Amino acid sequence: MILLPFIPIEFKRFDLSPSTYGYIYAMFAFTNLLVTFIVVRVMDHFGRKNTLLGGVACMTVCMALLVMTSYFQSSEILVPVLFAVRGLQGAATCLIDTSVYAIICVSFTKNRIRYLGLSQSSKGAGSTSGPIIGTLMYSLVGFRGIYFIMTGLFIVLLSLLSFKISKSVDIREGENSWTVRDFLVTNDAEAQKDREQAEDISCWKLLTSKVYLLTTICVFLCFFNFCFYEPVLSTELMAKGLSNSEIGIIFSIAPICYFIMLLIFSFFGEKLCSRKLVVVGMVLGAIGVFLMGPTSFIPDWFLFSSAGAGRLVDSSRAYFYTMGAGHFIMGSSSVLFFLPILPIIIEDGVSKYPNHQSKIADISSAVFNFSLTAGVGVGSIYGSYITQYFGFRKCCTSIALITLLYSLVYLILCVIPQAPPKLNSSTQSISTKATAKDSQEITQQVHYRPEMETQREFLKRA
Repeated sequence: MILLPFIPIEFKRFDLSPSTYGYIYAMFAFTNLLVTFIVVRVMDHFGRKNTLLGGVACMTVCMALLVMTSYFQSSEILVPVLFAVRGLQGAATCLIDTSVYAIICVSFTKNRIRYLGLSQSSKGAGSTSGPIIGTLMYSLVGFRGIYFIMTGLFIVLLSLLSFKISKSVDIREGENSWTVRDFLVTNDAEAQKDREQAEDISCWKLLTSKVYLLTTICVFLCFFNFCFYEPVLSTELMAKGLSNSEIGIIFSIAPICYFIMLLIFSFFGEKLCSRKLVVVGMVLGAIGVFLMGPTSFIPDWFLFSSAGAGRLVDSSRAYFYTMGAGHFIMGSSSVLFFLPILPIIIEDGVSKYPNHQSKIADISSAVFNFSLTAGVGVGSIYGSYITQYFGFRKCCTSIALITLLYSLVYLILCVIPQAPPKLNSSTQSISTKATAKDSQEITQQVHYRPEMETQREFLKRA
């Protein structure tokens, strides 16, 4: 992000078309999505730590290649290299993001939401401050100098990560438990079943779960709502008579609110791991998008004429206020139907494969990253085309209605069935006694099995 706005300026001498730059930038999202399909196998084979280090190493190579592009004198060489650089950046980002999500979910099982929130906050801070720092550095050291500095910083970061990250992030429950289970379960067939089950787990099997699939779509919808307006909003605001400073304010409201709310809600921890909050976030997000248009359901005469609210301000002021309110609500509420998603889908996967939490965390992190990236890409395309053919207000109305209807579907299928049945006091008493009796019988079976002594001696010798 640090110098993306200046790439067209730096290479204007080659007279490349805007569509060429568009395709170059699109390579990032394309390779990011593509690598998502193999990143789980990469983590299985090389480990989470090495996957993260590989992503940082790829990003270091990208910075070095961008230094080289400043020496090119031919567009025939420049364009393929820029395509390769952006593609490699997308792959590196996928490796970094997915491995970070997986490491957090495995290492901080009781505080996933807190550390996921802090992770996303740091990512948001980098995306927000990157262009600002890049502009300053570009004026001081130029295009070539800034990427020399970035290459050096990534080399230092790679060295620090290789020494500071423990190998314990690659430990899996299954790998430790299978050896023990071979001796402690009733027969070895159960341990073999665990091995086969771990090999059989895939994202497609996890997505057959209703809760897993519908909750994953929420991530897509969150970033779909967050990015649909980016290609078209500045033109729309200029047509309404807003100044450049007002346009800048509008664009900054949602990211700033999102960043602040991430920091605040990350300290609530697992209390936010609730499907109900996801529904609340989607409803508030729909209201925010309604106001961003503002929705075509609100007639112009009410907003912009002296007969309605517009009598207090002129039409551009009314549009500025409604647009600002919409961005504020959407940026603040997006946290609610984004932050709890990864813990919820991991919890759902673990409920079906209780002995393979690490495997579920790896797959879920990849699915989460794929949905996030797809939402960004599809949202931008949808916003561009619908605005072109139907106008920005109808585009906002359609997206708000989609979000509102999906929140209703999610409420009916995923939230209401989750409510536990109410038990009267006599039923609870019987249930408690039965549970205690079952636990006592299981304990007796474990402690008085005749072959346990032999197994203990074997483990002691080992």
